[in-house]
Amino acid sequence: MAEITKYDWTYIAKNEIGKRVFEIIDKEKTEKPTSLFKLYSLNENGVSSLLEQYIYATHPHQFNDIFDCFEQLIDFDDDEFVFEYLKKLHPNELTDEQLKAKIASRKADASISAQRNAREDFYREIGVFSMTSNIYSLLMWSYYTNHQGFFIEFDYQQFPFKFHGPFPLNYQEDISPVSLKECGIDLAMLLQTNLKYIGWQHENEWRLLIESDAPMFCPSFEEIKALGGRARKFNYPINAIKSVGFGNRFFEPEELRIESDKILHITLKNNVSLKARVLDFLIEHNITSCMSLRDGLIKISFGGITIKKTETDKYVFTGR
Repeated sequence: MAEITKYDWTYIAKNEIGKRVFEIIDKEKTEKPTSLFKLYSLNENGVSSLLEQYIYATHPHQFNDIFDCFEQLIDFDDDEFVFEYLKKLHPNELTDEQLKAKIASRKADASISAQRNAREDFYREIGVFSMTSNIYSLLMWSYYTNHQGFFIEFDYQQFPFKFHGPFPLNYQEDISPVSLKECGIDLAMLLQTNLKYIGWQHENEWRLLIESDAPMFCPSFEEIKALGGRARKFNYPINAIKSVGFGNRFFEPEELRIESDKILHITLKNNVSLKARVLDFLIEHNITSCMSLRDGLIKISFGGITIKKTETDKYVFTGR
């Protein structure tokens, strides 16, 4: 077992009967939420995620924050690991003695090579799925969906695939590298997935680390991309969806007709296919649904609705 305390949080990585076990104990010993939220854009990828019931285990190369899971968060100061890793990366190119001599003469280059490639390798086994505990954040709705998308509230305990977490993110003003020699690769990578600049704190992010039984596709580095791998999609059962909510701009004004405080008529006119597929799916599976409401001048809230289809591309929302 490897354990380290950094920024008042405790990180643990151990191996139990050949299986990775990760633990993170934050400073406040925060209890895990029973459910968490994921924002999706109103586009083909977002709608397919809902209808096909899958989550996407992201590779860090795909993050919008270029410093998230940054390779330089880990100091590759373990010469033995660097040697073994580069030997694995380039088998049969050099003898052990030649490789050791090359590493000794170009130590910094060898460390950087191992550092960059190890990150791509590790995240072929582990993918990141980010959710939030705060679905009322105007900032997140604004820059992830422009209020035009929707959220899925997940009961993540129903996910059938192997995952670690969810873990809250450790937001810091200044972040220093962690020592590979002190931590070992699994613990170092756990910290790499968890330390994030404090400017992102408003996201209230919680992460699942999805572990795959087979290597996943890597979207960066042609050499590693060429190795292929399974898709990064992981399916879940319908009972993992607790609710679905629409952003304030999911429907355009011309699509709405208010009958009363409780009854709203919808006639789809924009992105008709995408919206109809979402609405029909929610009706078919009797999924709890809600709409975003402007709550005063600076807040949003959500009101529960019942959805009924009346004609092709026409629906009635009734408030609960």
